[in-house]
Amino acid sequence: MWVAACGNPPSATPDVPATVKAAVATALPRAQPDIAATVAAGVLATVIAAQPTPTPVPTHTLTPIQTPTQTVAPAPMPTPHPAAPPAQVVERSSLSVEEIVARAKPSVLRIVGDSNVGSGFVVDAAGYILTNEHVVAGQSRLTAILDNDTQLRARVVSADEQRDIASLRVEVGNGLKPLTFATALKEGEDVVALDYPLNLSGTITITRGIVSAVSWFDGVKHVQTDAAFNPGSSGGPLLNGRGEVVGMNSTVIRGIAGRDFDAQGIGFAITYDVLVERHA
Repeated sequence: MWVAACGNPPSATPDVPATVKAAVATALPRAQPDIAATVAAGVLATVIAAQPTPTPVPTHTLTPIQTPTQTVAPAPMPTPHPAAPPAQVVERSSLSVEEIVARAKPSVLRIVGDSNVGSGFVVDAAGYILTNEHVVAGQSRLTAILDNDTQLRARVVSADEQRDIASLRVEVGNGLKPLTFATALKEGEDVVALDYPLNLSGTITITRGIVSAVSWFDGVKHVQTDAAFNPGSSGGPLLNGRGEVVGMNSTVIRGIAGRDFDAQGIGFAITYDVLVERHA
């Protein structure tokens, strides 16, 4: 059997299979053999033409799917926050008046002589006390009395009449607590005066004021203050807000000779630097 590869068959009569010829011969009379052959050939051609021509499967070049290249930027790492510093204990710049008094009171003494009464304060645990020279001048016997009424015999170690400073010593062992001297002084800062004015039942007196000025009085550097000074206040400490000695109560102005008026709130205390120089 011949089958065209593409297109129509050639014009020559095809070799008709015997089965087709027999079928056509049966259907047609034997007197027409040529017709039968022709019809059979036409039927076969029709059958062949009716057969679908296989469509060649196209050959595809398989291209693998390209994986898209994506540049992934690294995720930024969070910046670690520094750990919070440990809480710091902030020291207060000043104490309350109650705290100042509680700390200083055991170091402030009443100085009693034959005829004079004044105040003083401990500057050395070995038993050294500062007071005014005018408190001890002319006194043959001196007693220093602590706030708990302990009485100690005191003797004069040195006296400076010009600067009105005297140093005493008591024999007490290691039971005294000295006050600390300040290292600076500012006008307007608060101050507290501790002393024994007028020997009032032996009770210590606390008064408040400010540093009104820093001036020279009788040739000596003084702190001017409005804290109350009275007879018996001489020799007591003038303390700042940290409980440090900024001066030693010394003088109060009541008036001016020849003028008829009373001065109010004008007291003077010898400054801490003069005291330190004298005590050294």
